[in-house]
Amino acid sequence: MSKAVLTEYTVSSERVRSPLTIALVADLHERRALDILNLLNSMKLSGMPLTEESKDYLAQQFNADKCLMLMCSEALKVGVATGHIPISEVSKALTKELILEKLEILNDSLKRDFTITKPRIAVLGLNPHCGDHGVIGNEEESIIIPAINEARGKDILAFGPYSADGFFGSGDFKKFDAVLAMYHDQGLAPFKALTFDDGVNFTAGLPIVRTSPAHGTAYEIAGKNQANYLPMCNAIRMAVDIFNNRRSLENLEESRHNVDHYNINEINTVDE
Repeated sequence: MSKAVLTEYTVSSERVRSPLTIALVADLHERRALDILNLLNSMKLSGMPLTEESKDYLAQQFNADKCLMLMCSEALKVGVATGHIPISEVSKALTKELILEKLEILNDSLKRDFTITKPRIAVLGLNPHCGDHGVIGNEEESIIIPAINEARGKDILAFGPYSADGFFGSGDFKKFDAVLAMYHDQGLAPFKALTFDDGVNFTAGLPIVRTSPAHGTAYEIAGKNQANYLPMCNAIRMAVDIFNNRRSLENLEESRHNVDHYNINEINTVDE
């Protein structure tokens, strides 16, 4: 096994007028690592900015049709169900199947990437006051609660729905390992308000490890020596930690496989 790590950096050239941000990527397999290096180099040379939409491109390239934007810090992890779509389309995009899919990805990532044995996940509602039992919206009753119940049937410790304002304002998020928000600003606004300087953007569900600073590319201060380098350092550290967690899990699973297939009769023969 080998790993490839690309540190986030900014470049400028005559061909590329605006700075490009290259996400930090780590991978367990040599062939896949080379694929990543070639892919990102091609994107850089072609002048394609690696924005939020490029995560979808990476997911497509690595045949990962199910992934999740997960904002991470020491204090808080927030996933987003609907991602980068207009607010007017959020309600139409939400389905029980989508929420369940995101909960499964989040649950698996918390176990595999962050070594949390039984993660507790809080699910936010869509409407103010979670719809007040249908008075100001019925998505909670018809979509979100059924998704939570089905997730529990799959041994996912999902709770909610919770009203976003009170949930973050009261500090209830500290009782959970992660939060699933229904739309982008519902989750990212409180996350960045609470952990802007140390937040990391991690794409859960990919076969590679991809992280970047949570604040984004910051084009307006590129080249001005004003950027805070600590978020980049946090992104690097998290990518390394996730890589090591995945490698440890892979080694553990391989050891279990070897034990399961070991011929106990051979041990008895040797003892005799």
